[in-house]
Parts: sequence; structure tokens; C-alpha cells
Amino acid sequence: MFRSGELQRRVRRVASSPSLWPGSAPCADADYSDAFEAPVAGSEDRSAEVWMRTALEGAPLLVRWFVKFGWRFVLGFRPSRSANILGWSIVEATDEWILLEQKSRLIAAALLLRTAPAGLTWATRVRYEAKGAAIMWGLVGVVHRRVVPYVVSRAAAAYV
Repeated sequence: MFRSGELQRRVRRVASSPSLWPGSAPCADADYSDAFEAPVAGSEDRSAEVWMRTALEGAPLLVRWFVKFGWRFVLGFRPSRSANILGWSIVEATDEWILLEQKSRLIAAALLLRTAPAGLTWATRVRYEAKGAAIMWGLVGVVHRRVVPYVVSRAAAAYV
């Protein structure tokens, strides 16, 4: 059995391949993309939506508050009123993957969580919509690359 910290060290950044994404995914012309993998045996036993909800909505209150503050007041995202996960619109979902989207005047972003027998893959795409967005993402991206492995590892640990 892994503790969350041990599993977080096992979440690793991988190449963000276009083949990860469904053909209809937003931000195909992304200025930034990344992907993280977490080894989780039997990850396909739960739907991708369950994994995404566990990762985002199941994060500790302080983490949820911190990322929601950043999304709203730094990146300018507005919480979705339609079907959503922590304010991100659900664009499409199958049992194997879920695709979320947010847009602001600064950036457009897409999140993808995909399940596979070997584990989970979380991918992010960001497209800059305004001058200064690249500089803003340069700062926000540092936090993003720490938060994503953390929330993915916590979600994985919830079912280990």
C-alpha cells in the first residue's frame, strides 16, 4: 500500500502526445501542453469522471480554495453553470476519459483525464488568448506542475 506522498513521487511527467486527446478536444492549437501519469492498478474499474471528481473535488479544502482563487482571480475563469467539475465545463465524457474546458480573456484551457489498465493520465492544454498570457502562464504553470501530481496522487491513494 502506498501513502499519498509515496504515490506522488511515482506520478511522473510524460510527453504530451496528440494521440491522448479525442479528436474533438478544444485547444488543439495549444501554446502549452503537458501530461502526467500515475500507476494505478485497476484504474479502469472506475469511470474517468469519478477519477476527475475525486482528484479535484476530493482535494483538501485549502487546495480547492487555492486553485479556485487562482482560476477565478488570476486566470479570469468563471465557474460553469452547466454540467461541471469544480467549475470546469464537462465537454465530453466516456468511461475511459473525460474532457473539461475553461476560457477567459487571457487563456483557453482543456483538461483530460484518461484511464488505462496501467494507470491514469492527466493532460493539460493551454492556448494564449491575449498579450501577457504567456508570462502569466509562465508563473501559474509552476504551480500547475506541482498541484496536478498532488491531486492525482491523492485520488489514486483514495482507491488503493
